[in-house]
Amino acid sequence: MLLFPDELEAIRLRFVAALASADGSDYVPISDEKMRAMADRVKKGTLTDSGPVCAKPPTYAEVVDAETKGGTDDSLAVASLMLDCDAKEDDCILQVSIGGLEGEREAELMLTTKVAPNSPRSNVEPWLTAVDDLMQVDELVGNGYGFGSGKGSELVRAALRETSGDFGSGFAENPAAPPSTALLACHDPSSRRSDSEHDTLLGVDAAGHVSKCAFSEVDRDAKREACVCGAFRKTKFPALPASGAAKNERRALYAVIDAASPRKHPKGTTVLSRVNVLEGQGHPEAADALDIRALDDCFMATNPKDDITFDMHLAVDPAGHITKADIGAVPTAMKTCLARAYLATPLVCDMDGQARTLHVGVTLSLQPASSATQASLGAAQSKLAQNKTATIDK
Repeated sequence: MLLFPDELEAIRLRFVAALASADGSDYVPISDEKMRAMADRVKKGTLTDSGPVCAKPPTYAEVVDAETKGGTDDSLAVASLMLDCDAKEDDCILQVSIGGLEGEREAELMLTTKVAPNSPRSNVEPWLTAVDDLMQVDELVGNGYGFGSGKGSELVRAALRETSGDFGSGFAENPAAPPSTALLACHDPSSRRSDSEHDTLLGVDAAGHVSKCAFSEVDRDAKREACVCGAFRKTKFPALPASGAAKNERRALYAVIDAASPRKHPKGTTVLSRVNVLEGQGHPEAADALDIRALDDCFMATNPKDDITFDMHLAVDPAGHITKADIGAVPTAMKTCLARAYLATPLVCDMDGQARTLHVGVTLSLQPASSATQASLGAAQSKLAQNKTATIDK
């Protein structure tokens, strides 16, 4: 969505006010003070007010998840605002899901309305007006949109999602992109296995310079945002003709994809991993957090001839530090390699503030690189711009 974070926040605040004043509503918003307290936990790196500093800093979504006890607290629910436009038409909808789990179509309460045309992708006013027209429905629907083309370095790539305003007739087919060297400086050489992606929204002035830049995600990485925005400010966009002064602000939404660092595996071989937390899971995200690059590296260092399946028992303290790693039936060198890697892997604090042992099942499968799924910009999944607020029952 071509709206900056402050505009999305204005829509959220309008919805909170509408919810608070609605006759017969079963919900009342959590106070601004409580919302600020949860945001402060993110800054402090704690999951709860009385909890320890987490080994891996929590996101705002994880703090809200802990506040609602993973959605199991009957007195608390999360309201998600979803702004969605059709890829080709100015057909936009505003939707609200209250009390639904992520990815589910059904929730305790579902509201939706169409948004009046008039470039709603980049104009906050129609969205603010639409809040007052929300009506209850039995099911939520979505349109979504896809990528345009993009250019960039091998490790960090920029793909144009959509624009508003006049960038010229050929811009969508040959969009501007930051210099490769500028984007490359934003590469994160961490041990993650998969690509990371941020939607980056730009405001572009009549001269073709970036006047405003921000990540559109709710949970933003400030260091990475500063680097990516710095790279985009070195980009030269088409200037408007002197006779055509900008009547509307021009905006461009890019997906910036940071590829995982290249793996040093034998040429033509890749590894497919499946990680399942069988017992002791403190967060739904635990399986993803444990699917680390070392699973590939330690496995391939043994020159494997076949797939392998094994169990792990990882002792985790309340702050998310792995204090002991008991790796199952694997070659000795692989066991030592994995134990060292997991002891250095930080997790978010346990949701219940407990020390626990995670029983994890792992399967690693060898496959030729030609049969591995190759991520591409055109096939990347679209993401809904969204803003979240927590609500509490009366």
